[in-house]
Amino acid sequence: MERIKYPYEPGKFGIPFEKIDQLYKERRKKGKILSGSGRILICKIDKHSFGIYDSKLQERTMSAAVDDGIITFNLQTKNSDRDMRQEFPWERHPDMFAKKFVGMALQYFGDKRIEIDTCRGSWGFLSENLRAYRRELKKSGDKVKAAKSTWSGQTFMGYGFTQIEEKDIEEKENYIQVDFHRSPVS
Repeated sequence: MERIKYPYEPGKFGIPFEKIDQLYKERRKKGKILSGSGRILICKIDKHSFGIYDSKLQERTMSAAVDDGIITFNLQTKNSDRDMRQEFPWERHPDMFAKKFVGMALQYFGDKRIEIDTCRGSWGFLSENLRAYRRELKKSGDKVKAAKSTWSGQTFMGYGFTQIEEKDIEEKENYIQVDFHRSPVS
């Protein structure tokens, strides 16, 4: 995979990922970094997980964890229906770019030689992914096509996790879990 560069411009936007990697090298589990926009971000890191959240708006978060070859993400970078009772100063966090974060996480764990075979999407109540899945399912009746139509599906497939079958989709009343598997290397 081509090296991913996370957007960062001091005084404007982004996250200096080299500072997060430095925390890991120093064997620190938690630390603060200054984002490009000047916000304080909290980073938690260990061999199999890392996360970033805004110190004042902890609902704005990006995290990834690997367990037994499966990577899961928690990404909340912009306003959603969950924010109905809270005021946020912007539509999308100025430093958090979810799609780039997915790539950075895959790269980070790959650099640590942690095998990842599956990207797991878990979409709960009020999730944009769940709504997109249900819209497409209603239109086409095809669960696999519906899963691939979501933001997560498009993102995971863009990083080579394109294999999915109906058995990889677990539906519950207000929750869906979908596994996208890495395409075999030819």
